[in-house]
Amino acid sequence: MAEAKIKKAWYKQWWAIVLYIFIGLMIIGGISSNQNPTQGTNTNTNTNANVPSYEQKTSGYTEAECEQACNDAYDIQTQVDVCQGSCQMLGKPSATLDKYVNNVKDIKQRKLNSS
Repeated sequence: MAEAKIKKAWYKQWWAIVLYIFIGLMIIGGISSNQNPTQGTNTNTNTNANVPSYEQKTSGYTEAECEQACNDAYDIQTQVDVCQGSCQMLGKPSATLDKYVNNVKDIKQRKLNSS
């Protein structure tokens, strides 16, 4: 008697595994391409909005100053918490922290200019 050949489940077939890999690469590609969606484009036609009305520091922001900027810039507590978490993650004074705080202050300034 010949033994009956046991058929693999469809999700274990070679073509299903290739499909998994293809879908996974598409997801990874989609995530990585959305990291800088506005890179290279400038939709702001108001040149005065690009000039900050506060003094930007290039070194020396502390974590406490970063957290205060978060409190000033955002109205929703979840946004404040996320912003302050970023301040804590960046930690000690550095160029990265300075750039982050300046960006948060830009957000506050844009809100003031739009209202």
